[in-house]
Amino acid sequence: MRFIHHSELNKKQWDQLVESQQADIFSFSWYLDTCASDWCVLADEKMENGIAISFTVKMGIRSVSPPIFARNLNFIGTDAAFQEMAVS
Repeated sequence: MRFIHHSELNKKQWDQLVESQQADIFSFSWYLDTCASDWCVLADEKMENGIAISFTVKMGIRSVSPPIFARNLNFIGTDAAFQEMAVS
């Protein structure tokens, strides 16, 4: 798993993952581009599992915060991948 800033992300591939897993609208790249100040994803190399993480930078400090109208962002993929991420 690695962090990928949205400017370096293959957004088409990410959106395909979000759509194939029937994840919330809040994880689509177009939503995050519109509603989050900045964001990245924590994903595996094959882009089969991951989570979008939105954040703000204030006075040089990064702070994770969900985008507008989203209460939370969910992990997208298998439970095994989530467990692997939690252990790493």
